[in-house]
This record gives sequence, structure tokens and C-alpha cells, in this order.
Amino acid sequence: FPVTIMFTLYSNCYKLRPYNMTPKAFYNQFAKYAAGSAKYKIFPIVTLAVAYLESNRPGSGVSVLAAKYNNFHGIQVYPKWRGKTIRLLDNQAGNYRTFCVYPSIQAGFDGFAKFLVANPRYGKAGVFDAKTPREQINRIGYAGYSEVKSWNVAVNKLLEAGGQIKTIASNNSSVLMGLTFVALLLVYLNRNAIFARRND
Repeated sequence: FPVTIMFTLYSNCYKLRPYNMTPKAFYNQFAKYAAGSAKYKIFPIVTLAVAYLESNRPGSGVSVLAAKYNNFHGIQVYPKWRGKTIRLLDNQAGNYRTFCVYPSIQAGFDGFAKFLVANPRYGKAGVFDAKTPREQINRIGYAGYSEVKSWNVAVNKLLEAGGQIKTIASNNSSVLMGLTFVALLLVYLNRNAIFARRND
């Protein structure tokens, strides 16, 4: 019995440990999930920065909401939501709130952009017309995304922490498709080279 408990605790810590990382490491890990934000006119780097701020807890790893329910952005249930929900304690507010539950990490990252699109106040605030990530973050904040007054400042600081990932994450998904094609082509050429050597 004690061995089972220790194994369970170790497994949980092992699962959470990869997410207990610096902003740059977090961005590199999750950039592929944020790339789809571009089709909703949301800068992928914005999706990443908000995800880090809302889900990562320095010293303790990712939040339960993100680790178990794939909700990296603290999205609460809204009128157009039709998926599963979970009621959890909001440590900042000090009370229980109902959050969206996503079936996968990808669905969770896509859910951030879908939430913004589904709520008219973000369109009225000019979120989708923003020319830069910084402007977009400010518009999201002004539209009431968070109750924390310094939210805009905190997320904007995380933009600078991304380093080179800023360039990668701001490109659209066609770049990722191009890289995938090149990788597959290299594998194909390598296989043919090995096959040719075997037949020599």
C-alpha cells in the first residue's frame, strides 16, 4: 500500500514537472499548439504568453486546470460553450468557479481564440484588428479578460521572455506545413539511399 501511494505521487510529479519551466522553454514546448491561433487573427505568441501566465505556477508547475483539464488560459464557462465543465477553487478570487474542460492540449489552446471570437466584447475592443502582439494583449485586457488590473503589464513582460520563439510563433501554419514537408522529403531520400546501397 505505501509503495502504491509513493508511485502515484511520483507519477503525478513527473507529469507536472515538464510544465514547471521558464517562459522561453514553455513557448518552445507549446508553440505547435498555439500556431492555429493565427487563423482566428490572434497572434500565436499572445496565446502562448497568456497560457504561461494563467497556467504556470513558478516552483510548483502547471495548474490543475491545465494539467488535468487542458484549460491553459483559465477560460470560464460562457454562453456559447457546449462542452464539459469543472467547478474548481479560484485561488485569486477565493471562491469556486466553473471552467471549461477540453479533451486535449490542442483543443485547449484553440479554445482560447474561440472564446475571444465567441464573445462580442473582444471584437468591439478591436482585438482582431491589432497590428502587434502588444496592442492585442492590451485590447484583450481592456475588454475585461482578467479582473487583475496589472494583467496587461504581466502578459506584455512575457512577450519579451519568449526570445527567438516570437518569430516562429508569429508565423502562420503554412510555415509548419513547409517544415513538415521538408522533413518527410529528407526521410524519403534517406530511405532510398539506404535501399540503393543494399542493392549494390
